[in-house]
Amino acid sequence: MNSAIPLQELLRQHRRDADLTLEGLAERSGVSDRTISDIERGISLGPRRGTMLALADALELQDDERERFLASARAGRKPAVADARSVDIEPHRLADFTGRESEILSVVAQLDPTGATGDLAAPVVLHGAPGVGKTSIAIEALHRCASRTPTRLFVDLGGLDAVPLTPLQVLQALLRQLTGDPDVPKTLGEAAAAWRTAAAASAVAILLDDAANEAQIRPVLSSDGKGTIVVTSRRALAGLESARRSRSVPCPGRRPSRSSGGSSPQRRRRPATSTNWPDSATTSRSRSASPAIVWRPSRRGPWRTSSDGCAEKSAA
Repeated sequence: MNSAIPLQELLRQHRRDADLTLEGLAERSGVSDRTISDIERGISLGPRRGTMLALADALELQDDERERFLASARAGRKPAVADARSVDIEPHRLADFTGRESEILSVVAQLDPTGATGDLAAPVVLHGAPGVGKTSIAIEALHRCASRTPTRLFVDLGGLDAVPLTPLQVLQALLRQLTGDPDVPKTLGEAAAAWRTAAAASAVAILLDDAANEAQIRPVLSSDGKGTIVVTSRRALAGLESARRSRSVPCPGRRPSRSSGGSSPQRRRRPATSTNWPDSATTSRSRSASPAIVWRPSRRGPWRTSSDGCAEKSAA
């Protein structure tokens, strides 16, 4: 059997050779039929070794067939390399970014070294809920610091991915961008040493976006380079020593809209009379005994959209 056959086709072929249905293989192996179906449909590309061993035993695979079957799952479990995930493509700078000036100025001020010229500014952690604009604020702030740090590096740490970047992958992505050399160290110790040397030679602005934990960041902070570091995360990353923190919040006054077009919230209206309500001809209950239906107008007045894109209450 060809070892290049994908796992989903390989499993389906072995199951049919054994004259088993999905349910039959599930009963014989102890693996759920849903799991087997996910493998055969290509949804699960790298099942756990225990799952694969149970299936191989149930299918009575031997020698080379068994090894090819297990190897096809190992190939699916291999983590993607950092550059294959496009982790170094920086989002574009917004041309009409308004309404967050105070937050941007705060980050710019924190990125300014407090010591002598050339000192490394403390890293800044922008944290907050998803979608509040952390990345956009960070990009704008770093652009405004371009005179001090003309070289910018960006890495998407994949905080919400099933497998976020490892500290080694973070350093490898930074080294590729800074040195232009695709051949980077393969161990964390070697990569950290190479990063310290490379970062010390130039002033760089680094944006580490969507951090999952402190461990992803610490090796980057080991450098004594003349640069700035901004980290965005849903967490405050309290374990990062000496970092300055700024909590990002939604644009002041912004309220979620139920309409797809983002229009202003509207006052509730009295519901139309339902044809299913009992009328006087079908019930003998008195009006006073009927359930009271009360309409209360929204306590919040009409809203309009201001020039900065935020929803604000209009004058009464």
